[in-house]
Amino acid sequence: MAADNVHQGNATPSADALPDISCPSCGRDIAAAPVCPYCCAATASARRVTERCLIGWAALVALLGIGLLVWSAFVETPVTPIARLEHKGAFLHFRVQGKVTRTHYFKARYRDADVFSFFVSDDSSDETTGQTGTIKVKVEGPVYQRLQEEKRVPREGDSVDVEGTLYAGEGFRILSLNTPDMLRNTDKGGK
Repeated sequence: MAADNVHQGNATPSADALPDISCPSCGRDIAAAPVCPYCCAATASARRVTERCLIGWAALVALLGIGLLVWSAFVETPVTPIARLEHKGAFLHFRVQGKVTRTHYFKARYRDADVFSFFVSDDSSDETTGQTGTIKVKVEGPVYQRLQEEKRVPREGDSVDVEGTLYAGEGFRILSLNTPDMLRNTDKGGK
């Protein structure tokens, strides 16, 4: 009779049509419930991810990550006009080109590190935001020392191509140079 109910189109089969499954924890009869209604233990009917499946997905994600890392090594960062850099782009990586307008060096008091900064201008302006085409580029510690050793410290009048992390807020914009390789002197027109 239970089989007749199912074949006649009834959506819910009768209780005697369900297979008898007992809870692995308390041993009571629970029909086909995924969780025991008495002790809340997962039953054998609950589907679990196998270890092989988990390892397969982890390997796939790792390969995808390595592929993206290799791809990003060959992609060149596009040049952004300095006037378009604003606080909404803080902590993002940007590339700018322009002339060095002034430089500044000082020894940090709070730690033993040299700090060198210079201003880059590309003569752009943005009427909507009121930003000018000048930005401060900051070089600290070992990065500055390596630039000194390689004699690549920019001077006023030099044309440079700089990539770095933008730190920006209301009224200030600083591009932080993370490695010496991200500074390229394109024209030594300095003093």
